[in-house]
Amino acid sequence: MKLIKGVVGFVVILLVVVLVALWLLPPRIIHWAIEDYGSQAVGAKVDVGSVEFSWLASQLQIHDLAVTNASQPMTNAVQFDRIATQFDLMRLFDSKVYLDLVLVEGIALDGARETSGALPGVTPSAQEESGFALPDLGLPDPSQLIEKEKAIYLAKVEEFNDQLNQREQRWQAAIDGLPDETNLDAYEKQWKKAKSGNFLEKLEKADGIRKQVKKDIDQIKSVQSKLDREYEQLQTDYRNLKGLSNQSMAQIIDELGLSESVVANIGNRIASGQAKQWLQTGYSYYNLLLGGEAGPASEEEAAVSEPKTSPDFLIRLLRLTGPFQQGGRTGTVEGEVTNISDAPSLHPEAIKVDINALGEALGAISLVGMLDHTQADQVKDQLTLKVKDSALSNFSLADSDSLSLALEKATLNLDAQARVGSNQNLDFDLKGLFSDLAVQMAGQQSEEAWAGSLLKSLQNMDRVSLNAKASGKVSDPTLTVSTNLNNLFKSAFSGVVKQQSAALEKQVKGELDAALSEQIAPLESKLGAMASYSEQADGRLDEFKSLLKSIK
Repeated sequence: MKLIKGVVGFVVILLVVVLVALWLLPPRIIHWAIEDYGSQAVGAKVDVGSVEFSWLASQLQIHDLAVTNASQPMTNAVQFDRIATQFDLMRLFDSKVYLDLVLVEGIALDGARETSGALPGVTPSAQEESGFALPDLGLPDPSQLIEKEKAIYLAKVEEFNDQLNQREQRWQAAIDGLPDETNLDAYEKQWKKAKSGNFLEKLEKADGIRKQVKKDIDQIKSVQSKLDREYEQLQTDYRNLKGLSNQSMAQIIDELGLSESVVANIGNRIASGQAKQWLQTGYSYYNLLLGGEAGPASEEEAAVSEPKTSPDFLIRLLRLTGPFQQGGRTGTVEGEVTNISDAPSLHPEAIKVDINALGEALGAISLVGMLDHTQADQVKDQLTLKVKDSALSNFSLADSDSLSLALEKATLNLDAQARVGSNQNLDFDLKGLFSDLAVQMAGQQSEEAWAGSLLKSLQNMDRVSLNAKASGKVSDPTLTVSTNLNNLFKSAFSGVVKQQSAALEKQVKGELDAALSEQIAPLESKLGAMASYSEQADGRLDEFKSLLKSIK
């Protein structure tokens, strides 16, 4: 009997302990679960200030939730002051988390962290710099290209020499095939014999000899004309050969990175860094709205996952209110997002977004759109972001050790539209305008003469335009950017480019000319000697013309 009472007493005590644990431990368990599983999902630390949980009211509140930017561990991608919701206990037992309403109060984007949010042993995902390293405008080493050009010159010189040898043989054969002294002697004997006959015989034979001589003269003229034409072409080829260094200098300068084309599109390349960063950030939030369903599941996930017929997680209405911070600017936010789930294609209603933020420095920011995955084969996603009169400070345009270029202050107006279809193809269009500019410059190259010219030009600008288009797969689109910075950068750099190009051209041309002169020297005398073939034909022509005149 005592044993039974002892067992009963133990069971009662155990139940009390379990009930107390169930009553007291959920906040700690939730706190741990958010930080642990959230950090694993993000690839960086997720921090929670505190958690309030009530079984009786079925309520949950999370305070000071901060999610680290995995690519910038000293920055929080997003922070929430307070998240509150009520849950359905019965759904929890069915492994479903369905929330009718989630209230979010206070949001901060891109906030600085006091300590790194990188996870031990987890490498932060790489992020391309929004800045741009300007090209090295120092004098490069042209030795390799010079040796390469010398080899090209030598090959062309040898090719021309072979051509001279072939022409010389052919020309000699042509001269050898012309009527010569033997023909002249024969004609003179015929004419001498004809003169000893009567007048009519003399006339008849003279006419026949003249015809033969004229035919020979025409043959000599034809060969001489061909020799002259070919010799003239050889002289042209020789002059081109002597001017090889002039012809190749433009290509050499371009290959060494000192042509004006190198700096022609620096403005676009700088702006593309910022546009790409905005696009990557937008894709991250787009993926977040879709609960990770932005792309198709991998083969491994498909193999191990059981088919789902409904989402495991659903927020029917997410309401945003309260203070809003971004990049040191403050304001307030009001907005709603509906039907957020881990499987939008399994929920009968589309995700709708309508968020507005307003502040003196922040300006007016609105994000509206709809992500419709209710029919998997007819995805229709569209988001529109508008930013009006948003004040920026210390906004980086180019950031490298050699040169740091930033907008100390500026006002941004931006309009961006993104559409995604069934094949995950993106159609993105952005038009941005920075006005009321104040520019600052630093870095190793900031003391260069061209840097002063660049800064002065930037300070005289009243606005910077940035237009971008992207297409292709939403996860890896092709981006094209245009901006009005191109002419400004080209103007600032063109002087130093021309100066460096002239110095390099003088150095390279001097070396190439010396090498070419040495290679080509034997050809000049050889080409000069080949003029004798035409002279031989000309001398023979005079002899036959003289004979023709003597036959009367």
